Amino acid sequence: MGLEGIPKQENKVEPGIEQEGELQPGFIRQVIEGLLMKKQAIPGTIARALSPEATPSQKFWANGLKQELEGIEQSVNNLAKRLRSVTSKPELESIADRLEERTEALSSLHEVALEYEMGAETLTLIIDETVEDLFRAA
Repeated sequence: MGLEGIPKQENKVEPGIEQEGELQPGFIRQVIEGLLMKKQAIPGTIARALSPEATPSQKFWANGLKQELEGIEQSVNNLAKRLRSVTSKPELESIADRLEERTEALSSLHEVALEYEMGAETLTLIIDETVEDLFRAA
């Protein structure tokens, strides 16, 4: 899925800030690019934490992994808030609603390694679904 046809950010105004009630050019593209970067980070995060070659300090992976996954989850929640603040495209509000619903299930997935992997898979799915929603809204 390419980003062709979705405008790039053309100015230095913070993405998501409205200008005369309109969505900044390139906001959706920037959001998609950010989500795809976060998605790419998930497998490495899991692999580092669960590696049998992990150093003693890396073996205490639970807190670090939990923080990384929670950080990605927080980024997705922040995205939902930013989308909600853009009133010029009502379909973005429904995307924000779905994003918030999708991430609510993640809060209990931070207990054991398998659940971290499930959390990572869930986050990946959330990102994929959100990117598809954003492509439709663009």
